[in-house]
Amino acid sequence: MTITPTAPGLTFDVAADPLFTVPFNGAQLPTAFNASIRNLGPTADVYSLTFSNIPAGFSLLASRTSIAIPAGLPGGLGFYLQPDGTQPIPAPGTVLSFDVTAQGTSGQSITRTVTFTVPAIDAVVVAASPGSVVATPGETVPVAVTITNAGNVTETIALTATAPNGLAVT
Repeated sequence: MTITPTAPGLTFDVAADPLFTVPFNGAQLPTAFNASIRNLGPTADVYSLTFSNIPAGFSLLASRTSIAIPAGLPGGLGFYLQPDGTQPIPAPGTVLSFDVTAQGTSGQSITRTVTFTVPAIDAVVVAASPGSVVATPGETVPVAVTITNAGNVTETIALTATAPNGLAVT
Protein backbone atom coordinates (compact mmCIF):
# COMPACT_ATOMS: atom_id res chain seq x y z
CA MET A 1 0.00 0.00 0.00
CA THR A 2 1.30 3.45 -0.95
CA ILE A 3 0.32 6.51 1.03
CA THR A 4 0.39 9.71 -0.97
CA PRO A 5 0.74 12.89 1.11
CA THR A 6 -1.80 15.64 0.69
CA ALA A 7 -0.46 18.47 -1.45
CA PRO A 8 -0.76 22.10 -0.36
CA GLY A 9 -3.91 23.78 -1.65
CA LEU A 10 -6.66 26.23 -0.91
CA THR A 11 -10.18 27.28 -1.79
CA PHE A 12 -10.93 30.98 -2.01
CA ASP A 13 -14.10 33.02 -2.46
CA VAL A 14 -15.07 36.66 -1.97
CA ALA A 15 -18.60 37.83 -1.15
CA ALA A 16 -20.27 41.08 -0.17
CA ASP A 17 -20.49 41.49 3.61
CA PRO A 18 -24.18 41.94 4.52
CA LEU A 19 -23.41 43.20 8.04
CA PHE A 20 -20.95 46.04 7.55
CA THR A 21 -21.01 49.25 5.54
CA VAL A 22 -18.44 51.95 4.84
CA PRO A 23 -19.23 55.48 6.08
CA PHE A 24 -18.86 58.25 3.52
CA ASN A 25 -20.10 61.84 3.99
CA GLY A 26 -23.01 60.74 6.13
CA ALA A 27 -24.03 57.82 3.91
CA GLN A 28 -23.42 54.12 4.56
CA LEU A 29 -22.04 52.37 1.47
CA PRO A 30 -22.45 48.59 1.01
CA THR A 31 -18.83 48.17 -0.10
CA ALA A 32 -17.66 45.73 2.58
CA PHE A 33 -16.44 42.29 1.51
CA ASN A 34 -15.43 38.96 3.10
CA ALA A 35 -12.61 36.80 1.77
CA SER A 36 -13.10 33.14 2.75
CA ILE A 37 -10.04 30.90 2.53
CA ARG A 38 -9.78 27.19 3.35
CA ASN A 39 -6.41 25.53 3.81
CA LEU A 40 -6.61 22.18 1.99
CA GLY A 41 -2.98 21.31 2.76
CA PRO A 42 -1.46 18.98 5.36
CA THR A 43 0.16 21.75 7.42
CA ALA A 44 -0.62 25.26 8.62
CA ASP A 45 -0.07 27.98 6.04
CA VAL A 46 -0.14 31.77 5.99
CA TYR A 47 -2.32 33.28 3.27
CA SER A 48 -1.93 36.85 2.04
CA LEU A 49 -4.40 38.92 0.04
CA THR A 50 -3.32 41.33 -2.67
CA PHE A 51 -5.62 43.67 -4.57
CA SER A 52 -5.41 45.02 -8.10
CA ASN A 53 -7.50 47.02 -10.56
CA ILE A 54 -9.18 48.98 -7.74
CA PRO A 55 -11.90 51.16 -9.35
CA ALA A 56 -10.87 54.77 -9.97
CA GLY A 57 -12.05 57.05 -7.18
CA PHE A 58 -11.91 54.31 -4.51
CA SER A 59 -9.33 53.29 -1.91
CA LEU A 60 -9.04 49.85 -0.38
CA LEU A 61 -9.18 49.59 3.42
CA ALA A 62 -8.08 46.47 5.30
CA SER A 63 -6.93 46.09 8.88
CA ARG A 64 -5.09 42.90 7.93
CA THR A 65 -4.17 41.31 4.64
CA SER A 66 -2.79 37.98 5.88
CA ILE A 67 -3.96 35.15 8.10
CA ALA A 68 -2.46 31.92 9.43
CA ILE A 69 -4.81 28.97 8.91
CA PRO A 70 -4.23 25.49 10.38
CA ALA A 71 -4.34 22.45 8.08
CA GLY A 72 -7.83 21.63 6.82
CA LEU A 73 -9.52 24.65 8.40
CA PRO A 74 -11.15 27.84 7.08
CA GLY A 75 -10.27 31.45 7.78
CA GLY A 76 -11.46 34.83 6.64
CA LEU A 77 -10.52 38.46 6.23
CA GLY A 78 -12.66 41.55 5.71
CA PHE A 79 -11.83 44.46 3.46
CA TYR A 80 -13.61 47.59 2.27
CA LEU A 81 -13.78 50.02 -0.64
CA GLN A 82 -14.20 53.67 0.26
CA PRO A 83 -14.60 56.60 -2.14
CA ASP A 84 -11.42 58.68 -1.93
CA GLY A 85 -12.96 61.97 -3.08
CA THR A 86 -10.77 62.30 -6.18
CA GLN A 87 -13.76 61.95 -8.51
CA PRO A 88 -17.55 61.78 -8.31
CA ILE A 89 -19.15 58.55 -7.17
CA PRO A 90 -20.32 56.59 -10.23
CA ALA A 91 -24.02 56.70 -11.14
CA PRO A 92 -26.40 54.22 -9.50
CA GLY A 93 -26.41 50.93 -11.35
CA THR A 94 -22.80 51.23 -12.54
CA VAL A 95 -21.05 47.86 -12.30
CA LEU A 96 -17.49 48.05 -10.96
CA SER A 97 -14.95 45.30 -10.45
CA PHE A 98 -11.52 44.63 -8.98
CA ASP A 99 -9.27 41.60 -8.42
CA VAL A 100 -8.31 39.88 -5.17
CA THR A 101 -5.58 37.24 -5.00
CA ALA A 102 -5.06 34.85 -2.08
CA GLN A 103 -1.62 33.27 -1.93
CA GLY A 104 -0.21 30.86 0.61
CA THR A 105 3.43 30.65 1.66
CA SER A 106 3.34 27.16 0.07
CA GLY A 107 3.00 28.91 -3.31
CA GLN A 108 -0.64 28.11 -4.02
CA SER A 109 -2.70 31.10 -5.24
CA ILE A 110 -6.15 31.91 -6.61
CA THR A 111 -7.40 35.20 -8.07
CA ARG A 112 -11.05 36.22 -8.00
CA THR A 113 -12.67 39.13 -9.81
CA VAL A 114 -15.17 40.86 -7.53
CA THR A 115 -18.02 42.82 -9.12
CA PHE A 116 -20.53 45.06 -7.40
CA THR A 117 -23.25 47.45 -8.47
CA VAL A 118 -23.04 51.03 -7.24
CA PRO A 119 -26.22 51.86 -5.29
CA ALA A 120 -28.00 55.20 -5.06
CA ILE A 121 -26.06 57.21 -2.47
CA ASP A 122 -27.75 60.09 -0.69
CA ALA A 123 -24.99 62.19 0.89
CA VAL A 124 -25.14 65.92 1.53
CA VAL A 125 -22.39 67.89 3.26
CA VAL A 126 -23.27 71.21 4.93
CA ALA A 127 -20.48 73.54 6.04
CA ALA A 128 -20.57 77.02 7.55
CA SER A 129 -17.74 79.53 7.43
CA PRO A 130 -16.93 80.63 10.00
CA GLY A 131 -18.12 77.62 12.00
CA SER A 132 -19.15 79.78 14.96
CA VAL A 133 -19.59 83.50 15.55
CA VAL A 134 -19.64 85.96 18.42
CA ALA A 135 -21.58 89.21 18.01
CA THR A 136 -22.71 92.13 20.08
CA PRO A 137 -26.29 93.49 19.82
CA GLY A 138 -26.86 95.33 16.54
CA GLU A 139 -23.75 93.86 14.89
CA THR A 140 -24.03 92.02 11.55
CA VAL A 141 -21.88 88.93 11.14
CA PRO A 142 -21.81 87.25 7.73
CA VAL A 143 -21.73 83.47 7.61
CA ALA A 144 -21.40 81.54 4.33
CA VAL A 145 -23.24 78.23 4.18
CA THR A 146 -22.07 75.74 1.56
CA ILE A 147 -24.11 72.69 0.62
CA THR A 148 -22.41 69.99 -1.42
CA ASN A 149 -24.01 66.92 -2.94
CA ALA A 150 -21.43 64.20 -2.17
CA GLY A 151 -23.64 61.35 -3.38
CA ASN A 152 -24.61 60.17 -6.83
CA VAL A 153 -28.29 61.15 -7.01
CA THR A 154 -30.02 64.53 -7.29
CA GLU A 155 -30.98 66.04 -3.96
CA THR A 156 -33.65 68.62 -3.13
CA ILE A 157 -32.64 70.75 -0.16
CA ALA A 158 -34.91 73.04 1.86
CA LEU A 159 -33.17 75.43 4.25
CA THR A 160 -34.71 76.89 7.38
CA ALA A 161 -33.01 78.84 10.13
CA THR A 162 -34.06 79.43 13.68
CA ALA A 163 -32.34 82.04 15.82
CA PRO A 164 -32.45 82.52 19.58
CA ASN A 165 -34.48 85.43 20.99
CA GLY A 166 -32.89 88.75 20.12
CA LEU A 167 -31.13 87.47 16.98
CA ALA A 168 -32.26 87.43 13.37
CA VAL A 169 -31.21 85.32 10.40
CA THR A 170 -31.48 86.82 6.94
